[in-house]
Amino acid sequence: MTPPIARSVADGPVVPLSAVTGVVRATNPILDELLLAIQLLNANDPSLTVLDLKDSKILTPNLCVALCAGLASNTYLKELNLANTKVQTSEAIDLAVALRTNTSLEILNLESNFIAPAGIKALADMIEVNSALKELKLSNQKSPAGTDAEQSLARAMQKNER
Repeated sequence: MTPPIARSVADGPVVPLSAVTGVVRATNPILDELLLAIQLLNANDPSLTVLDLKDSKILTPNLCVALCAGLASNTYLKELNLANTKVQTSEAIDLAVALRTNTSLEILNLESNFIAPAGIKALADMIEVNSALKELKLSNQKSPAGTDAEQSLARAMQKNER
């Protein structure tokens, strides 16, 4: 069998998943879809309102940086699910920075990742200024949150009551 051909966002729209062979799915199941989603996010495309990457193992730190860059100015994405995607503290901090200026995201799921207290504090600081976000899921982190991070989150939620 021949290996799958590498693609990038510059190659244009992805092939529908139903047309992708089993070999490609086994080696790189959603990279094309992720690259396209990042492209749509950065282009502020109104067709992208929900991005569900739950359980994806291909969200690298570099791809997360690209995701955050688009998220900062996107006005259409309403829901972002990054549960169990190996998000680390540094990526959580990047997300928090991006969401300080985002005015559309309402639901952010970061459950079952590796976010330490510094990342939770950054998200808490973001909650104080972001009035669009209505739901933030952070349960089941592999790193313990710690009392200080939990208190920061509680204070931020009190300051930003709706």
